[in-house]
Amino acid sequence: WEWGSLTMGKLYKTIFAIIAMCILFTSCDNTQSITLGKIADEDEIIAVINDSIFLVEYEARLRNEYAIYRYNSNTNERIDIGSVSNFVMTYGRPVQHNNSLYIFIASMLENQIQNNMYCIDLSKNTLTKLFTSRDDYPLSPVSATDDEVLFLGMNHTDEYLISSHISKLNDSKSDSVQLIEKRFSVLNGGEILINFAVNNNNIYILSMVNQDDKITHVIDIYDNKYNHLSRLKLDSEFGDLYTNQKVTKFYVAGRFIFLRTTSNGFVGEIQNDKVMVRKVDPRLDMAYKPCGSYENECVFYVMRTTELYVLNLDSGEIKELPWEYNTDHVINLVLANDNGYVLQHYKEDEKGNATNPEIEFFEVNMS
Repeated sequence: WEWGSLTMGKLYKTIFAIIAMCILFTSCDNTQSITLGKIADEDEIIAVINDSIFLVEYEARLRNEYAIYRYNSNTNERIDIGSVSNFVMTYGRPVQHNNSLYIFIASMLENQIQNNMYCIDLSKNTLTKLFTSRDDYPLSPVSATDDEVLFLGMNHTDEYLISSHISKLNDSKSDSVQLIEKRFSVLNGGEILINFAVNNNNIYILSMVNQDDKITHVIDIYDNKYNHLSRLKLDSEFGDLYTNQKVTKFYVAGRFIFLRTTSNGFVGEIQNDKVMVRKVDPRLDMAYKPCGSYENECVFYVMRTTELYVLNLDSGEIKELPWEYNTDHVINLVLANDNGYVLQHYKEDEKGNATNPEIEFFEVNMS
């Protein structure tokens, strides 16, 4: 684990460029391989909850269809959840709230992109469209407090003004209610909400600020009643944020943040009123947990390598985790649930193609 740094890159040229664009495993005895009889090699894993893996069919994607199914690792049973036709895009991963998953999925209708909020009912195994977003920027991250499902939206209110906001599902889940708004003027500057996350019922919002033609990035912290608590500055080592790189992931765990752009992954630590870079790597990613609650630790990995790490949220210590396939297999994806971690890995042939894919469960054991 090498500590890295980046120098500050050049500022964004225009605002439109921004928009466009655990545990230490003491042995491998606590892993459990699962049968892949019901899972195609190229199907995409989007969430893991208890003994279930939620996936999207690769073959359906080739038909512009977003088809979700559930695989039970104990019974080797596949359950089809539902599908969205004329699929265009989705952003981020689903968030769990109570006994459901929520995610925005954009599809094409009469030559117009619709960004629809969907609910996966975990008890009924159904997929239901809740409402169509009124936002004109169809990349909406979703998160949740104990009480509310939240999402980030953005609108061009006129040619020169951009409104970005955090909203929540209304009580009937048929629409949304706006909670926090920031405005940006091409002529006068302002702020734009870029991404957000929930940690311990506090809401962390990553924003870009343009004041007096100077670009900075900050994280504003709100409580679950939407009262502003504090503002954190990001140090200049988060250099990709200043070089027209889109933020694709933003998670918060304890006093640590994970931020991924299209070029790099960053681990940052909150120190007083600043967020300092602890690690940067082009392939760095974090094991996502649908419920968003990281109690003791979180796991990081370097995609297409054998590097797997655990961060102790209390001590801040980072340790490398050994796993038995590190001689010929590389890591593709790691996701988290309340029981541990699911690791998807494969062997690369001489041409770099994935072969012999496997999926394993790792148990949680912080003691």
